[in-house]
Amino acid sequence: MIGGNFINTLGILSLLAAMFYLWLGIFGFYLYTQGRINKLFLGISLCLAWWSFAYGFFYAAPDKTAAWFWFRLSSPGWILLPAFLLLFGLEVARKLKLMKKYIIGLIFLWPAIELYRAITGVLTAEDFGFKPYGTVEVISLTNPWYWLHMLYYILYVGLMFLIIYRWGRRSPLKREKMQSLLIILFGLVILLSGIFTNLVMPALSRGFLGVAHFFGIVWAAGFLYAVARYRFMRFDYKQILENVLANINDVVFILGYDLRILQVNYRAEKLLGLSREDINGTPFGDWLEKEEDKERLFTRITERSFLHMPLTLVGKGGRRIITRSFINAIKDDFGDIIVITVVSQDIRLITRLRREIKIRREKEKELKYLSFHDPLTGLFNRTYFVEWMRKLDEEKKTRVGLIICDLDGLKEINDRLGHLKGDEYIKRAADVLRRCVREKDEVMRIGGDEFAVLLFDVDEEVVRKVALRIREVFACEGKEMGDVCAAGISAGYAYRSDADISAEELFRQADLNMYEDKYKKEVRSDRNA
Repeated sequence: MIGGNFINTLGILSLLAAMFYLWLGIFGFYLYTQGRINKLFLGISLCLAWWSFAYGFFYAAPDKTAAWFWFRLSSPGWILLPAFLLLFGLEVARKLKLMKKYIIGLIFLWPAIELYRAITGVLTAEDFGFKPYGTVEVISLTNPWYWLHMLYYILYVGLMFLIIYRWGRRSPLKREKMQSLLIILFGLVILLSGIFTNLVMPALSRGFLGVAHFFGIVWAAGFLYAVARYRFMRFDYKQILENVLANINDVVFILGYDLRILQVNYRAEKLLGLSREDINGTPFGDWLEKEEDKERLFTRITERSFLHMPLTLVGKGGRRIITRSFINAIKDDFGDIIVITVVSQDIRLITRLRREIKIRREKEKELKYLSFHDPLTGLFNRTYFVEWMRKLDEEKKTRVGLIICDLDGLKEINDRLGHLKGDEYIKRAADVLRRCVREKDEVMRIGGDEFAVLLFDVDEEVVRKVALRIREVFACEGKEMGDVCAAGISAGYAYRSDADISAEELFRQADLNMYEDKYKKEVRSDRNA
């Protein structure tokens, strides 16, 4: 072998790095063995471990044959590493749509081609040199395969950084933002070290010592810090339980089999007026006012798995809190109680919420009424009329009659007698229309002086008679209004016997007939004059 003690030390350091990477991958995997992130991290660590292991012997290669053997043996580690990093980034950012089998296959296609080239031919290093400090790689910058490898390396690792950066930036959680920052900062070490050792050093020297695999230790340090400080890759059941409890709006107590409190949520702390440190570990019975509740709870929960009962809790300063509680006992395969959950609802809060809900529903009902009713007459408005026209077309209703009415002389009444008299005129007209039709028919005010009447399940002759009755009744009512006696109402009707007649056509025909009626009255008025 060449080089004496120094090269042996360098090889030993590389083998130690391989052992460290192997331990790191197993450690990350066992944080949560079911997690895909953990499995991909294991893949990254195995790549670094394989690369370092092979280079531990590559440094001490006695000749070119041995150097080629160990260099080619190391190629799966440094070739597959960027692909695993990219997949790791996709999984961390939860890009589940991109984690399909065919996409993973496409991601590994490029490194597979490179791996075949590295084993059977020349990919990066074309020759090796032997220096006092160990075996060095000789790279030709005119080799196209070399540049393809550098493009693959920078593209895949760069994409991983971009995905992690966008994930951290969009995440609302501070913990995930810090995880993203740590992955990027410490991961840059791998990217920059690869660029330096594979681009800068070959340009400066024909033979250079490959040490990029050592820089992964810096990235590993960042990973360990992310695990310890920000729970990265940890499926923490305790943290999940705390998150679940924090998002439950009811008061929750988690009890052990001995009815001692194991955990409470924020609502329980607020209700009792104490911190969870003061509550956890105490017997649940200490917070109950009635002795019979304590005995009944323990007796009945051992007999049944679920209870629904009122409980009176005693908070800080002896404050009484009447609750409606749901108690659920979770048992093991032998029927023994493991955990008891008590979900309590403050009766006062429930009463207040019910009152607020009732007020809200009444307001919603009022708003709905106003949106479909005319405030002056109490009749349905034009919005309601348009909705009915739409329903007529959708449901293909037949045997439907539509009467359009228009008040005569409303403008003159407003000008001569004032708007209050005009409003009285409009309300009197609405009352007439109501009395002229059945209860199931619809009467609507669709304009200032316009009304619409919808008649259902009728013959055309009935519609004609209703329109005539409206004119006659209104004429009689008009005589009782003194100065309004000159006023009247024009009415035109249309009938739909065929579903092919659209609601728009029905309205158009009734409107035309109404104007025809108004025109005839004006002609008669002119003749009388």
